[in-house]
Parts: sequence; C-alpha cells; structure tokens
Amino acid sequence: MQNLLTLAVEAALDAGRQIMEIYASGDFNVELKGDDSPLTRADVASHHAIMAHLQSTGIPVLSEEGRSIPYAERAAWSRLWIVDPIDGTKEFIKRNGEFTVNIALVEAGIPTMGWCTCRPSRSCSSGCQQGTRPAPRARLEAKTTGPLRLG
Repeated sequence: MQNLLTLAVEAALDAGRQIMEIYASGDFNVELKGDDSPLTRADVASHHAIMAHLQSTGIPVLSEEGRSIPYAERAAWSRLWIVDPIDGTKEFIKRNGEFTVNIALVEAGIPTMGWCTCRPSRSCSSGCQQGTRPAPRARLEAKTTGPLRLG
C-alpha cells in the first residue's frame, strides 16, 4: 500500500507542477464540456500527468477528464483509482487558489487511500487504511501536512 501511496503522491505533485505553470501563465484555454462545466488546458495536462504515473499500476483509472467508461465495465472492477485532476476548475479560472488535485484508491467499493493537494498553498492531506484488506465501513486516517518543499 505504501508504494501505491508514494506513486499517488508523485502523480499529484507532477500534476500540480504542470497546473501551476499554466496558472502562472494565465493562458487557460477555457472550453465547456457537455454538461456546461468548464475545462481548461490545466485540467487536461493534470489528467495526462496523473495517468502517466497510475497506468503503471495496472489498476483501472476513473478520471473526470478521462474517457467515458460504461457502467457494465466499471461494475466488474474490484479495485480502481478515482481521480479529479482539478477539483475546483471554476475557482482555478477565477485565480482564487481554491482548487485541489484529488487521487483515491477504492477497493471493493471502499476508499482505502487518498491524496489531496492544494497547489497554491502547497498543503496536502493523505489518508491510508491500515492493513491490506479493507474492512466494512472502514475510516481513513487523515494526515495533513504543512507547506511542501518542491525540488
């Protein structure tokens, strides 16, 4: 589980670096998705950065900016990553700093690990269930850290 958490952290930090480059440029290239929610080039860049890391696990990924996957296919998954490359795209566009990168691992329908990074403040939270098998109604123990120091 620790290796997967490390991979999720690396994915989120890589995505965050790409997001912040676009954030600093101010060139967001905003489009509207089919549900009229905004999509920026930062959403797309974050999605691709995260996918580059998580695909190596062989665990399916359900990402807000990924391809549409039929329920019949998803229902057969006992384990999956759930990703929101930028949670708070409207806030990203407003440049108010209220957006995050979210990555979670779900096993047997139960979240067993999660990582949330708020890029402008460089704060993050993670949670990881103890043990290798999820227990029914298990709670994640969350850990919040202070500012991240990026290379």
